[in-house]
Amino acid sequence: LELRYDKLEAIESETQIIIFGCGDLGKLVDCYLTLTGRKAVTYADNNSSLWETRIGQLPVMAPETVVKLFPEGVYIIANVEHFKEIQDQLSKYQVCEEKIILCNDYGFFFKHVLLKRTLISEGDHAGIL
Repeated sequence: LELRYDKLEAIESETQIIIFGCGDLGKLVDCYLTLTGRKAVTYADNNSSLWETRIGQLPVMAPETVVKLFPEGVYIIANVEHFKEIQDQLSKYQVCEEKIILCNDYGFFFKHVLLKRTLISEGDHAGIL
């Protein structure tokens, strides 16, 4: 599985999006989605100390729970170190590969989040920047 920007861009706004990974990359992915008009429904994480907490507006749930609640969701793996294990885990839960998107490139998200925020700022403050 490789990062496919076209798959990320093709996610429809009404799709149930799950971000698998609550670290910095997961938060960047959430910011990116928000800036592009899409919204995740929840985070999933293997760290049980995070379950039943919130990051921003999103709840954090156990992977088993998320897969049961959102069987048709799109799962964005936002983890650099453990993405292969997470992919295998989702496959064991019967999530088809077409519903899994690997996002392990900090550079892509930094660039796009900063670019979109800059464009938004320029639009709000035309001529100031």
